[in-house]
Amino acid sequence: MLNLSRPTDLEKILRLIKEKFSGEPHLAYLTFDHCDIIIFGRGDNFQRYTSCIFDLCYAGSLIPEDIIAVYGFSNRRARYNCSEQETFRACIRLGIRDYAALDRFAPKCGDGSDARLLQGKKVYVNWLLGRNDISLCCPNSSLPWLNQVRNALIGSAGGNAWYTTYDLIVLMKEDSHDWRDPDYPARDLKALEKEMVGRYTAFETAYIRHYRRLTAGGDIYYPDRVWCRWLKESSWLAVSLIGNPLSSDFGTCLVPQFLDLLEYGQRLFGKKGRTLSQQELETIHKNFAVFFSNTAILVDSLNQTNRQFVQVPAFHLPSFEVPSQIMAYYTAMAYRILKQEGIFLWPVHIAQAGQYPQRILPCLGAVPGRR
Repeated sequence: MLNLSRPTDLEKILRLIKEKFSGEPHLAYLTFDHCDIIIFGRGDNFQRYTSCIFDLCYAGSLIPEDIIAVYGFSNRRARYNCSEQETFRACIRLGIRDYAALDRFAPKCGDGSDARLLQGKKVYVNWLLGRNDISLCCPNSSLPWLNQVRNALIGSAGGNAWYTTYDLIVLMKEDSHDWRDPDYPARDLKALEKEMVGRYTAFETAYIRHYRRLTAGGDIYYPDRVWCRWLKESSWLAVSLIGNPLSSDFGTCLVPQFLDLLEYGQRLFGKKGRTLSQQELETIHKNFAVFFSNTAILVDSLNQTNRQFVQVPAFHLPSFEVPSQIMAYYTAMAYRILKQEGIFLWPVHIAQAGQYPQRILPCLGAVPGRR
């Protein structure tokens, strides 16, 4: 599973996949999720595939942002009854619940060494600190042997699981590659930063000026300075997220939200000849609070599959809804359509008229009775 550093590298990396994996059975797919490309391979030689993967990802000029490799066995067990074509070092990590069952599963050798016999091969036991309890390291494991161990582990449970976790690490010899330093060009966000600052300045000016008009009427009103500071810092943070390849999807979704929010607020408080009442101000602040809450939920929802989600079985997300790249793609396309058509949909139109498609700016209610 590959996550690209730059979306513009997609076509080039697809051509490189065909080139580097030309001698091995493989299929490449595009995906909406944390990773951009998934490469499926099938074979019986780890070394060949690891060489292809590392030659693709780290020996060229296109260095991926992230890469995750997993493997599985076919259900056709006869496939792995062949002779060993390659040997490699492997480490099986187990969380143990019943140590007596471990001794029955991997009995100790009779030669007085620290090794144990497991499916005809010697393994060396090490205690672990962390999620697992022990590791069984085999210096000359093979695909048929790993398959036998897997089947033996499944068969040894017998309804009373004596182990709680199972992880496998396979170590392959490093081939000779011409490693290159990754090239991550800096992203120029000056224009976007300038636009965001301009939107916020116009909003804050209209907001403060409106409260001054209210105070001039005889009553004393105070603008919410804490709220303004939060809005300012959050809008700048959204821009900075786009500049980081790890969080560009977050920024793509959040920046249009804040730009529209600031423009909406500037029009709402800056309309000449209309002073909002206290009840209307309370409604506005309430609706803006809903926006802030939904923005936090959006960030949680964007925390889609990543390295930890794939590799840690017990990892659970607080929100598991729409993958981040689908949301980023939808947000970017909707925002582009609105800009090209010159449309600015006030939320009151959606709530009262019901004649427009749903706005990408969520849950911004409007002042009652206004159109």
